[in-house]
Amino acid sequence: MLWRNSYYETLNEAGFSDSEVWAIAHPDFPDYYDQLNAAGFRKDEIFTLYEHQVSADQILNPQDTKRPNLVVMFQRYDFDDERNIASFLVPRFDGSYPHGFPNSYDTYFYFFESRDDVINSITNTPDPMVIAIHSHASADRICTDYSCQGDDYIAVGDRDFAEALSALNPDAEILISGCNSASGPNSIADFVAESSGGRVIGATAVTYGREVYF
Repeated sequence: MLWRNSYYETLNEAGFSDSEVWAIAHPDFPDYYDQLNAAGFRKDEIFTLYEHQVSADQILNPQDTKRPNLVVMFQRYDFDDERNIASFLVPRFDGSYPHGFPNSYDTYFYFFESRDDVINSITNTPDPMVIAIHSHASADRICTDYSCQGDDYIAVGDRDFAEALSALNPDAEILISGCNSASGPNSIADFVAESSGGRVIGATAVTYGREVYF
């Protein structure tokens, strides 16, 4: 985060306001925000979708075609500090960030803040072939809160989660973008692979915000 904060601090010290920093770094953001805000999206949801380069058209005009279905789940964050949002959104200068999602899928986007939200995102999507879960995690669980210390999470052995996974197409692929999700024996990634019968990709160590993309 240092490079982002440095960029923000430089402009801030030069007299630019938080909103002006956003406009300089992302000239398309105000219109993007207005479109999704008018459609009922929360502030934190809009920033998350924008960070991952999800177009407004993908969200507001989803297409149900013959393409395979992709489920993308984001852990819901509460960005109450405008300053934090501004520094969070500053782009990397090496051009590697942010990453978008492939156009070869019909994509379903969900936000979750509970175990049930994650399960419902899977069961409510027709025949998903790829599921990408973006969240905090540990070796034995997928967290549903930012601190990863709450009582609501998906743990190894969760029967309802396993039942939802077992109904998936056996060729489905599941990506868990969360620290240590594939670390050690009997990890949450192992449990997901066993329950789904599909291919699972997870993090073997702490990722410090680096995402798993495909």
